[in-house]
Amino acid sequence: MRVGSLFSGIGGIDLGLERAGHDVVWFAETDPYAVAVYRKQFPGRLNLGDVTKLRAELIPPADMWCAGFPCPAFSSAARGRNNAENLWHPLFHLVRRIRPARLLLENVPGIRREALQGILCDLAACRYDATWETISPRSFGSPAGGDRIWIFAEANGNCESKRTVNAEAHELRDVSTNVRPWPDQPSNLRVDDGIPDRLHRLRCVGNSVCVPAAEWIGNRLSEGDQ
Repeated sequence: MRVGSLFSGIGGIDLGLERAGHDVVWFAETDPYAVAVYRKQFPGRLNLGDVTKLRAELIPPADMWCAGFPCPAFSSAARGRNNAENLWHPLFHLVRRIRPARLLLENVPGIRREALQGILCDLAACRYDATWETISPRSFGSPAGGDRIWIFAEANGNCESKRTVNAEAHELRDVSTNVRPWPDQPSNLRVDDGIPDRLHRLRCVGNSVCVPAAEWIGNRLSEGDQ
């Protein structure tokens, strides 16, 4: 699939999807350090910039949008101290205008308390069927990183929402045998080299995702199209 990436960060989701055979054709990110890392990993990709200021008519075509929209308002690490804007709303505004065929969304488990129901209701109102599951990086042999909720939605008009269960979810127990091992990840996604003034780097890496998890999801999407 041709993929458009919003709130792209350093491209963890994008890297996983590309390793699964999909083609990320554009991205949207504003953090200078994250953009520099992204351009090194994906040279030549068009950056659409600030999602909150993006005009729908300027978004190039794509078969699927992926988005790890910022999560401080839902993160347990914030412990209620962060009142950051819920950036789902500007993202959904664009989804409603363009209505891409598929969506792959990622966020912290805290959205189950604060926002998941609203997100699923928004998607249903826009005629998307949604499936979601919590996936742990530990299932892929990653030594670091927290659990993440992944939401996959298709625009087909049935307006169903469900959590993946039974065999589909339990496959994660053995998934590490089907993806590349963690040491194969680019060093800028897993190592802090101790250089001074590195907080910008740690912030971007900490906000990234487990690449093998995104790759596993990308492979499942490819299998579903066959």
